[in-house]
Order: sequence, then structure tokens, then C-alpha cells
Amino acid sequence: MDWGTGQQFSDSRSNFHTRVGYRTNVCRRRLASDLARASEGTPAQGALEDHHDRLPGSPLHRAHSSFVLLNFSDGTRKPKTHMNEVRNTKLYYALLSVGGVISFLITAWGCLASLGLDYRKPAELSLAMCFILPFPCFLLSMRSIRWSATSLWALFVGLWILRAFTISPNPQLNPVDTLGAAFLCPAVAVQLAALFKPKYTASAG
Repeated sequence: MDWGTGQQFSDSRSNFHTRVGYRTNVCRRRLASDLARASEGTPAQGALEDHHDRLPGSPLHRAHSSFVLLNFSDGTRKPKTHMNEVRNTKLYYALLSVGGVISFLITAWGCLASLGLDYRKPAELSLAMCFILPFPCFLLSMRSIRWSATSLWALFVGLWILRAFTISPNPQLNPVDTLGAAFLCPAVAVQLAALFKPKYTASAG
């Protein structure tokens, strides 16, 4: 047997005795701990294995290391996620407030403006409804913010169609003039609020 083979055999035998001795010491510590726990009425050490008793590189040791890393990474994500939720919540309520105030002002103005319309004409009756309905459409957000945004967009489009194709002799083809922009603002605000809606209120819409 040459020198290299003898050296490998010696190293493998040394490693074997080292591992056997290590496991023997571990078993002795567990046995002593089990006896002490049995006298105290607590669970045995074998049932609550300490991860320091596992050999480095063993499957149980690798699993424990992965679990610790996952918990650490989750802990670093949670503050950032919480900050995003707080920011989205503030944006959500700010946009809802803007949409509610503008739609209320439009409805208040529309109630006064619709007094001079002739309700016997379908076009003017439809125009009066467009003037009065923005705030009731906004109130739908208490039930479903998606339906509220959809109804406000429908009012904006309906108002433009009425003013562009049914009102004479001065049709208004520009959808975002002063009146059109006023109807557009609450629709955009509520639509953005739906995008920034916090997760804990998702069941409401």
C-alpha cells in the first residue's frame, strides 16, 4: 500500500471516529437532559431537539438554516409592506374626498340649473338628470367603488353626447370644456381611488 492510499485510509478512519464521538457526546447530553426533564415533568429533549446538536451540513441543519433565512427576509418585508398600505390608505381617502366634494358641488349647481329646463323635452330631461346625479353616483362608493366610478364615467360620456348631438343651436363638441372637466374630475378621482384601495377594504368593492 503506497503512502497516498494509507493517508486517505487514515483520514477516513479519523473522520469516522470523530463523527462517532460527536454523536456519542450528543446522545449522552440528551440522556442526561431527558432524565432531568423527566424528574421535572417536562417534554423529553429528544422531542425538543436543539438545532445546535445537528451536524453542520445535515438535512435538518440545512432546513433550519433555510427557515431562519425565510423568517428574516419576511421580517424585512413587513415594514415596507405596512408603509405601502398606509400610503395607499391615505391616497384612497384623499381621492374619495376630492371626488365627493366635486360631485356634491356639481349636484348642488345642477339642481339650480335644471330649474330652467323644459322637462317635457327628452333631451333637456336627460340633461337635468346628468346635472343632478353626480353626487348620488358618488354615494354608490359606500357599496361598491367600482360601480361608483363606472356610473360617473357614464355621466361624463352621456353629458358630452347630449351637448354635442342633441342640444341646438350651439352644440358643444369639446368633451373637456369647463362643464365637461367638472364632470371628468370626480370620475378620475374615484377611479384612482379604486386603484389605490387598501386590501383590508377589498371585500367592500
